[in-house]
Amino acid sequence: MGSDTYKSFQTLAMYCLDPEVVIAPSSSPYKNVADLVDAAKKAPVSIATPGHSTSHHIAALVLAKEAGGQFNYIHNESAAMQFQQVMGGHVDAAFVSMGEALSNAKDGRIRILGVMSEERNPAMPDVATLAEVGLPALDHMATFRGLAVPADTPREVVDKLAAALEKTVADPRFVEGMSKGGYPIAYRGPDAFSTYVDKVSVVMEEILPTLKKPE
Repeated sequence: MGSDTYKSFQTLAMYCLDPEVVIAPSSSPYKNVADLVDAAKKAPVSIATPGHSTSHHIAALVLAKEAGGQFNYIHNESAAMQFQQVMGGHVDAAFVSMGEALSNAKDGRIRILGVMSEERNPAMPDVATLAEVGLPALDHMATFRGLAVPADTPREVVDKLAAALEKTVADPRFVEGMSKGGYPIAYRGPDAFSTYVDKVSVVMEEILPTLKKPE
């Protein structure tokens, strides 16, 4: 990798962690992600994405690599088109952020098969983690949001900014705004956030070279 990587920055804090979920049409025969993977080991299953090389495409590639199975990808121009394919029953499944999926699942338009996180999420307590159904947890596959500063920023400045951000994340007005937008709050300080980014980077370095541009 070149010199201009994420190592050029010092993490301050993560404030949002939106876990990846696997969804299917509401009429799908699959009850969880293990069912989907088992089917994909027998014959290819169709997976809608919001676009080639997006984070959701990569999450599907990682699951296929770690658990096995054949996924045929249907790339779209947007998440809206991706959801339309799922809700219309035109594909077998899709990978999306939890925040995107919840409202559609509550309305019964889709089924959430599983979540890529260490534990079940309180917003959907009936949805099993991948680990619960015998698959790799893949809890590092998520849409995360946070802030960083140049790598040479003094540690005392980093700690002071991180402490201020932690207070902001706990502010009721911030919590309310994030909730209305469907963004799950998850605070991680400089070191914990750095560890998380390192873990994601290892996966990306393995997967990104395998991506081929659509012809």
